[in-house]
Amino acid sequence: MSQNLLPPYIITLDVDWAPDFIIDYVAQLIIDHNVKATWFITHESPAIDRLRQHPDLFEIGAHPNFFPASTHGQTPEEVWRQIRKIAPEAVSIRTHGLYQSTWYYIEAIREGFLYDVSTLLPSHPCPAPARFEWSNGSILKIPFVWEDDIEFQKPNPSWQTEKIITVPYPAILNFHPVHIYLNSENHLRYQNFKKLILKTNEISEFQRLRNTRLGTAKIFIEVLEKNADYSATLKEIGEIYKNL
Repeated sequence: MSQNLLPPYIITLDVDWAPDFIIDYVAQLIIDHNVKATWFITHESPAIDRLRQHPDLFEIGAHPNFFPASTHGQTPEEVWRQIRKIAPEAVSIRTHGLYQSTWYYIEAIREGFLYDVSTLLPSHPCPAPARFEWSNGSILKIPFVWEDDIEFQKPNPSWQTEKIITVPYPAILNFHPVHIYLNSENHLRYQNFKKLILKTNEISEFQRLRNTRLGTAKIFIEVLEKNADYSATLKEIGEIYKNL
């Protein structure tokens, strides 16, 4: 695959335990645009299984949480076992909170992961991948350049794709389904969502929280529209650099 056939953006999503109705909502947006995406999943659910019904569009990646009080386990060993149970087919991985260490990469190689996407280089003009090698093998570290909840923490967030630097490699972007659904433009909207989800499971109640102005959904739709004439998943992007 030559670079002139690559899409301008690579879409990745951190599921972060989103409710099924939100996962289904975002998945349908992607399907309607016939665009590919990598979902870094955190749990098992019917909606996650429905993602697997579209292998032509969706790659399943792993999104383990190694921090204290993780639902994936109380020890690193437990977390690895649980995330492999949740995402046995995954070859790509992004850690919750972008946790990284030498030990982490050694274990990720042992677990059979080929690509790690846990390095954020905001708006970097040329984020070339790099290979981490160890005695047990290697893993390709592929940086990404934009994330929705990082953007809305800025003093002056921008919801325009023109602000995302994309040359010479496709810009790898990270979205969260809940922020797409809410069209989040600040962290307060998400905090209100977390409070509400403890009280109800009525979808109509969550709809009232959605932002109707500029926000995450606006840029997500723009990315889908610009990618609609291209075809690539994270795995295919990794293949470009397989000789590094």
